[in-house]
Amino acid sequence: MLKLILITDDPEIAKKAEDSGVDIIMVDLEIIGKQERQGGLNTIISNHSVESVPKMRQAISTSKLMVRINPLHENSEQEIEQVIDFGADLIMVPMFKTYRELNTISQLVGGRCGLVPLLETTEALLRVDDILKVDNIEFIHLGLNDLKIGLGVKFLFEVVSGGLIEYLGTKINNINMDFGFGGVARMDSGELPGRLVLSEHIRLGSKAVILSRAFHNNSTTIEELNDNVDLSFEINKLREYESKYRSGEVDLNANKIEFKRIVDKIIS
Repeated sequence: MLKLILITDDPEIAKKAEDSGVDIIMVDLEIIGKQERQGGLNTIISNHSVESVPKMRQAISTSKLMVRINPLHENSEQEIEQVIDFGADLIMVPMFKTYRELNTISQLVGGRCGLVPLLETTEALLRVDDILKVDNIEFIHLGLNDLKIGLGVKFLFEVVSGGLIEYLGTKINNINMDFGFGGVARMDSGELPGRLVLSEHIRLGSKAVILSRAFHNNSTTIEELNDNVDLSFEINKLREYESKYRSGEVDLNANKIEFKRIVDKIIS
């Protein structure tokens, strides 16, 4: 089954998500360079703090705790030590461009928790064969939003419909490593329905996906979450679609064609 990831720094939302079947709770500490890259775009610049990490560790018991740290910088060692001390199971590494950058962070982690490289720069695309040689990788996540920015395309799912994720996924699967990509909305919502995005995950062999802001209507408190969405119901619906797509009863290639048709319509 796909690993489902939900980004939050609210312990009550984290517990609700765990109880609803979310596999990984993610605290997002990345701030360095993000405003410059994404300022003015329809993205969320996180205001999570490292103090949220132990609170999340205490709130959940079966879901894994993943922390997205900052790109390699002068205080990376201190940041990594603090995150590990606070109980992170996984560290997500954003915006690396070279094997050296990612390997430096891998050595600082030293196998004490899993490494989730967030491959999202065009430089890393060119160097993917070397990057996949870094030790201690739990899985690779392919970041559609920053790839969209780097490639200069209009819509992040054009990165999928254009074949880039299929190319990378095949390369990653061929060395028996897991990968995930992007986010997913609720199954029947959105101009590009979540069910078609999910279908592409299954067709391409993805193993992880982030539940997007649209999945929970950008809820930041438990009250908002309860008002905005029946999280358990929507996750169960996702799992039902996943089971159907894995069963062979649905033509995933037909879904791929419909996915591309809608993406082409959006970007035109």
